[in-house]
Amino acid sequence: MFVKIHEQIFDSSIMEEDVSTRYVWQSLLILSDREGFIDKIIPAIARRIAIPEEIVRQAIEKFCQPDPKSRTPENEGRRLEPIRESFGWKIINYCHYRDIKNEEDKREYMREYMREKREKDKLLALESVNKKTNKSLPLTDVKNVSLSDAVSISDADAPSDSNKKSASPSNVESVISLFNSIVGTKYTTKTKDTNTMIENLFKKGHTLADFEAVIVKQFAKWQSDPKMIDFLRPATLFRASKFEGYLNSVAPTPKKKEAWQKTPLEVAEDLMRTEGLIE
Repeated sequence: MFVKIHEQIFDSSIMEEDVSTRYVWQSLLILSDREGFIDKIIPAIARRIAIPEEIVRQAIEKFCQPDPKSRTPENEGRRLEPIRESFGWKIINYCHYRDIKNEEDKREYMREYMREKREKDKLLALESVNKKTNKSLPLTDVKNVSLSDAVSISDADAPSDSNKKSASPSNVESVISLFNSIVGTKYTTKTKDTNTMIENLFKKGHTLADFEAVIVKQFAKWQSDPKMIDFLRPATLFRASKFEGYLNSVAPTPKKKEAWQKTPLEVAEDLMRTEGLIE
């Protein structure tokens, strides 16, 4: 069975054990079922991972004992609990770590989700342009058009009073729709104060592209910050006293991805090779 070992293992007290004990622990993670049960006898485990039975036995006994250095206080830091008198064990925290997605997983999920969402929104916007203008704008070019550009095209071809600088209801709707598509929220245009903020920014000469830049920058900065995520809302970003600062702030530099993580077996083999146990 395949199992993803959570990166926190490198910060745990298990890393203070000898290489053979660490190898047994990582092997048990792989041999366990989806609920963390290892329904095997020690000789069978030893044969599967190709090390002496006594090493497996000593490691399992150690995992069943309290660990005062463990970061998990539950069960006094024990890693295994017997399910039978003679054989079979359950990895105590298996389900907890199985369900955890690390921060990079979350960010990658959000990036992919938002990319697909923007593509769909741009496609809908371009279809709207074709309907309003009776033009045949190639929908195959959707990747080459930003969402704000698509909405701007639609607004430019729609009937309007060019002498008016204030935002029309359609522009307010466009900004809120843009915000929702990037952040993944469901704000509406029913909040008068927010609508007024948007209208005033349009009166000052700001464009839909400015709104998109502010939303994208602040979303990138705040999406993973538990202290700031609650401020990721139209009432904050579109406040006149803040908007210029957000617009002219430096976009965050994407964090460099960590090196590709090897499989548990490869990590164990590297450790054993370092200790001279295998060639």
